[in-house]
Amino acid sequence: CLDSAQNRQFLTRYRTRFSEFAPPISSISESVYEAILLYGRAVREAGTPDPLEMSRRFAHVRIETPRGFADVSMRFGQPTLIGRAIPGGFAITA
Repeated sequence: CLDSAQNRQFLTRYRTRFSEFAPPISSISESVYEAILLYGRAVREAGTPDPLEMSRRFAHVRIETPRGFADVSMRFGQPTLIGRAIPGGFAITA
């Protein structure tokens, strides 16, 4: 688990909404969450959910996610984190 303010807020909102017994967060569920954030930002910036207008906005969208900043240019950009396994999870090392 990445120790950042954004990630702590995300986990708090998730656990508050779905309880402490909710399924654990995975890289897949986090990626879906980030995709929804990117979509929402593109809709807000376009002022419409029209796919053509939104696609024009994606190149200018940058969001802060639980894993750091993400943006879309011709590809999805996000930092790669390196960690080591420890009892109960992972420790981010770089």
